[in-house]
Amino acid sequence: SIKCGDSTVPRTCQQVEIDGAYAAYDVKEISIYGEPAFRYLAVLSCGTDFSCANTEVTATNIDMIDCGGQNGCDGAIMTLTNSNGVSCGGPLACRGAKFTMINDWGGDINCGAPESCLDFQVETQNTRDINCNGPVSCKNGVIKVTDPSLGFSLNCNGDFACEGLKLELIISAPQIPCEVTQGQTLNPYIFWKGILCKSPEACKDMTVTVINDGCSPILMEEFDCNAGRTCIGSIFDFGAGTGPYAQMVDVSQCHCGPSCQFSTGIDICFNNVHVMECIDIGSCQDQQ
Repeated sequence: SIKCGDSTVPRTCQQVEIDGAYAAYDVKEISIYGEPAFRYLAVLSCGTDFSCANTEVTATNIDMIDCGGQNGCDGAIMTLTNSNGVSCGGPLACRGAKFTMINDWGGDINCGAPESCLDFQVETQNTRDINCNGPVSCKNGVIKVTDPSLGFSLNCNGDFACEGLKLELIISAPQIPCEVTQGQTLNPYIFWKGILCKSPEACKDMTVTVINDGCSPILMEEFDCNAGRTCIGSIFDFGAGTGPYAQMVDVSQCHCGPSCQFSTGIDICFNNVHVMECIDIGSCQDQQ
């Protein structure tokens, strides 16, 4: 086992650096307790091949997890309380890993190398950006984000980057029920940057579900499915919640290439859109 810091003493941990190949491979009890202040969070670095692969980590007050080595956190199971996101920067760095983040402070999920987050699972809150920027980087992943931060975005910028990804975005119900009267002015929008599928087949067969149980509508700045075959077979369900504005997800700019005719649920592109582009012949055909 590896232990750094202890909440009962209290004694805090500053950094755990596991940078030798296979250094902590298959260690089933890694415990980290950092300083309970955002600017002094503990750091976990897994910077070389298989350095934290197949580990089981429990960490409190922890900065962005750094899985920089090839297969660095492959198959790891991490339960993180008061966390700040995760970075999977090496090839296969977080393949099959499972991250449960309790009270995340708005960190990003970064998957920046080939197959870096293949088949991984994440459950978190307050995330601002999900960046799948390597080929096949987030393929077949499962991500659940409760109350995404303002400006939230999903960026799929590598070929097949988000193929088969299942993303669930939840706006929590308030403790006091929403009060909406007929003729009332809309509550302020929840602003998201948007869903951006920028590479060939980047979002093929992806499923995005938005569950808005809150009291405000959602406005996305941009929805982009323009690259070759990028959204073919994808499913977008933007109205799965129970709140008074559950069916109200608006988008400012919608860019649809030919693959849009083979995806479902992009009717938001036809509601109150400021810019709508259907680039090729038939690209928006049969959408309702």
